[in-house]
Amino acid sequence: FLRFLEERDVESFLAVRAAVVSSPEYDPYSSEMDEINSLLAAGDFDAARRKLNEAMPNLLLSPSAHLAIAYVAEESDDENAAKMETFLAVACCEGILSTGDGSRAKPYLVVRTSDEYDVLQFLGKSFTGQSLVEDGDRHLDCMSCADGTEVWFDITDAYNQLAKRFPS
Repeated sequence: FLRFLEERDVESFLAVRAAVVSSPEYDPYSSEMDEINSLLAAGDFDAARRKLNEAMPNLLLSPSAHLAIAYVAEESDDENAAKMETFLAVACCEGILSTGDGSRAKPYLVVRTSDEYDVLQFLGKSFTGQSLVEDGDRHLDCMSCADGTEVWFDITDAYNQLAKRFPS
């Protein structure tokens, strides 16, 4: 992860991504962020911080997770940590964007489907619809946006992880 932050290139991002996806803790459809958001809404910042720490490395490349940590830091008057976590959230979005161009031919590679919404927000796009598309051995999400554009994401790893939970 440190190498990715230092070099900020696609190769170092993909190396971190591969480590996260191959981790036994990898769960792209986990509910930690829902729980964390509930804790934040209730003002329980200590519990939210603990839950975020417990969720690593599963949420390591999640922009939302880093923004949640930044929010906890802000509420704890830790300006330096808040800035660092905001930087990490941006770095994660930029890492995802380095993996493709958002087209069907070169979709962005995400770790979690929630990353798709983070990237759309980062790009200033408003989500209007989603469709799952099988493209050979790839599974893609096509996100329709209010401006009439489509942004494509490769969710193959997340899809395959889900398929392991529910074998046919």
